[in-house]
Amino acid sequence: MLFSSYLVRIQNWCDRTQLPSFARHGRARAPVPTLALAMLTILALSTGLGALPVPKTTTPTLHTVHMVQQWIPMPDGVRLSATLYMPANPKPGEKFPALLEYLPYRKDDATAARDYPIHAWFAARGYVSVRVDIRGFGASEGTPTDREYSEQEQLDGEQVIAWLAAQPWSTGKVGMFGISWGGFNSIQLAMRYPPALKAILAVDATEQLFHDDVHYIDGMMHFDEFELNMDLAPSMTGAPDYSLDEKILGPRFESAPWSLMYFKHQRDGQFWHAPIKPLSEIKIPCFLIGGLLDGYRDSIPRMFEQVKAPVKAIIGPWNHTFPNDAEPGPQIEWRDQALRWWDYWLKNHDTGIMEEPPLSILYARLARSRSPPQNRAGKMARRNWMAPEERSEHNALSLRSTRPLNRPRQTGRPPTPLRSVCRR
Repeated sequence: MLFSSYLVRIQNWCDRTQLPSFARHGRARAPVPTLALAMLTILALSTGLGALPVPKTTTPTLHTVHMVQQWIPMPDGVRLSATLYMPANPKPGEKFPALLEYLPYRKDDATAARDYPIHAWFAARGYVSVRVDIRGFGASEGTPTDREYSEQEQLDGEQVIAWLAAQPWSTGKVGMFGISWGGFNSIQLAMRYPPALKAILAVDATEQLFHDDVHYIDGMMHFDEFELNMDLAPSMTGAPDYSLDEKILGPRFESAPWSLMYFKHQRDGQFWHAPIKPLSEIKIPCFLIGGLLDGYRDSIPRMFEQVKAPVKAIIGPWNHTFPNDAEPGPQIEWRDQALRWWDYWLKNHDTGIMEEPPLSILYARLARSRSPPQNRAGKMARRNWMAPEERSEHNALSLRSTRPLNRPRQTGRPPTPLRSVCRR
């Protein structure tokens, strides 16, 4: 009851100050005072400060990078289009782990400018980073899948992972990563635990397809330019040829719009649960990056509580973006932390990442500043995550604590004012 009253006070304060709706800032939206947000905010306000850790390992020798266009065959004869960002001129016999990003968004035109700085960065540091179009989208062959996160999409994903592990340049170890859709299917493939998949990194993603995803927000049907694009995108054939062949265009035009199917499933149920398994099914390490202003943030506490494999998370005051392109900011680099993660799990290098607290929370300073939000300073709080059964009534997360949030701590330093929960 005490904790609930604080949430009510937070909401009332936001209403009085006419805080702008987060719905204006990105695809995924959610109300401010969710339980997970409150818990994570209290964590940030009640822990010591630190900086993002520095790797134990020295800076690796950078490779030059070359891009290879590749077809990946599926058992039914369909070929998926892949772009491999590869270290050039490897030493004789040198092998590399693979990193997979697997999306319906068109890699050869729509996301090419966005893909290169991510995949080439990892390739320069000793990985084959791979971007694959889902069947029926972009340059990949086949009929579009019948829904998001379909069984076919996941079966194809398992085939892609196995193909990557079997290549002559491969060490046999594969990591999977992505933001939003790529984070969703990274979690979903982790639930299926294909043998070669050793770790994932999911940014702004969730396993809850009805409660969290964009189609129904607070139980209300949502329709925006994303939904429209996903209904229209399959009708465009792959770059750079943009074929007009009926064999290619026909199946794409004849595929049913997803949004019409979603209208038929306006309640939570089997339709929304079919693509996923329990989080407890995940047996491989998970690195999660989330934004306090993103509607998919609530998955992080659930995964800490339910996933039995190692979990690490970074959370910041961001919307639905990578942290280095964060809105509203401050912006931070994330690829260096991802590299430490991959080096540890895919190359067996002791980067020290598993010796650190698994949960880090970045929050913006509230001092008035004329600089853009993304350029303002931030602070990092790091804390060990404890499962519910391990928490005591004296822990900072306890709902039974009787110390008001605005009472000075015993250190003599007052905590950040409560209004910081709702303001940049």
